[in-house]
Amino acid sequence: EIEYEDHNLWLLDERFNFADNATNDAFLQLKNDVATLPNILDCANAIIANDSAKVRAYYYSKLGNVFFDESTAYYAPIKAKILAETEAIAIAYAFRYLASNFRSDAEFCNFVLSHKDNENVMVRKWFSSAVTYLQPADKTPFVDAVIELLGDEDADVVTEAALNCGTLEDDRLVEPLAKILKDENLADAHDDALTSLIRMWYDYPAHDNYSEAAYKATMDYLKGDYASADLPSWLGLSKMANKGTKFDARAAEATYVNNDEIVEAAKNIFEDEAKARLVRTQCISIIGVFGDKADLEALQATIDKVESASDKSSYQSKLDAELAKK
Repeated sequence: EIEYEDHNLWLLDERFNFADNATNDAFLQLKNDVATLPNILDCANAIIANDSAKVRAYYYSKLGNVFFDESTAYYAPIKAKILAETEAIAIAYAFRYLASNFRSDAEFCNFVLSHKDNENVMVRKWFSSAVTYLQPADKTPFVDAVIELLGDEDADVVTEAALNCGTLEDDRLVEPLAKILKDENLADAHDDALTSLIRMWYDYPAHDNYSEAAYKATMDYLKGDYASADLPSWLGLSKMANKGTKFDARAAEATYVNNDEIVEAAKNIFEDEAKARLVRTQCISIIGVFGDKADLEALQATIDKVESASDKSSYQSKLDAELAKK
């Protein structure tokens, strides 16, 4: 038994997080006690009939860990309940956790699209997440909706849309992503916007995408001047810091990619001593991927001048590791 004084059993914060609420704590205690709980799908009919949208939302979040499709008896009633949802919490959680299960279902896809302009921030946020899983007959209206969300008034919505949209592989997304990268006030979204752009042309480890427009936008970003030492985004840069088995073969398709241009941009960032350590470290990795041994060896003179012992050690270790691959 867990006692809660003046505690809302279904407490959520303003962003629909089930944090510090009695329900989560109770289930966690049962799990820790190795209790045997009913099969989650066997509970479907009872729980989706519950009057509380919070209860249904919580259930949708748990269903996200279970695979089920139209061949199961639960698919139709669960889908019917989702399509009838009107409360934001239930809609948002259905988008966030169940889009994969209903990805090819035309009715579900249309339901998602109908909420592209929903007034609730979290519904709009998880709309873009859902779109990455959906397989509608025509993706055009979904891409149009994500383009609008990339300019949303809410930063969380923008960040989520920026993170997910690269999987759509549509060049119309390049311009709004590039606009985000030009706005230092949206620095928190730079990781995600750059990640999507790089996915559209570099796509590690598969190397299956070849968007020239995305490549050019990426290079414009790498060549930019930024007031913040944390820019360009080091986490975004990490998406170019490794190569897969198809790296050499992709050159025949991605003829617009200029390895020398990439190496030069990464070298210029690395030589900026004001840059944060992680930004500079990622540049060594990028030069290791797109450059040759001589390009890496040319960094030694810069490393030798680094005053911080810890930074110098970090750079030297990374350089030695990249040289060892050559």
